[in-house]
Amino acid sequence: LQTGGTVRIVGPASSDDSDVVIGANASATGRYVLAGGTLDLSAGDDLLLGYGELELAGTGWTALVDDDFEVQQASSTLKITFSAAGIGQIAVDDDINIASGILSISNPPALPAGVYCIATSLNQSAVIGTFAAVNWYGNRTGTVSYANNAITLTMPSLADGDVFGNNQL
Repeated sequence: LQTGGTVRIVGPASSDDSDVVIGANASATGRYVLAGGTLDLSAGDDLLLGYGELELAGTGWTALVDDDFEVQQASSTLKITFSAAGIGQIAVDDDINIASGILSISNPPALPAGVYCIATSLNQSAVIGTFAAVNWYGNRTGTVSYANNAITLTMPSLADGDVFGNNQL
């Protein structure tokens, strides 16, 4: 659980590729929660979601990935937990590859309608692949897009029926 400060991964001088793997194999599952601060992989590092879970919570964090962001396994879970202000985004210098995996989205009642970027490729590489499953938790569901070199979530406004139907959200 990272709630502040900076976690910076710097590879050895002889290599520009020291990857961060969350859950490297099926018997070594991992979990990383980024709720604040900076995850800095800006020294030639990939962020690889293997057999684990990466949770991105709220807007108080920054993630910089110098190389690729990959979701590699069917059991890989990218969990998005919105705050009322939205969600931060992963800035990926190179490619975003989604081989499979699960996207879980939790949204609060006060989340404004709009388009929210989860990850973007700064070199304009197209997102490769899609999540095998998308789970929505909260008061409404939206749509996931993999267009324009980014993974985005479009959240609709609450319908009048949702607000006035039974006076409950």
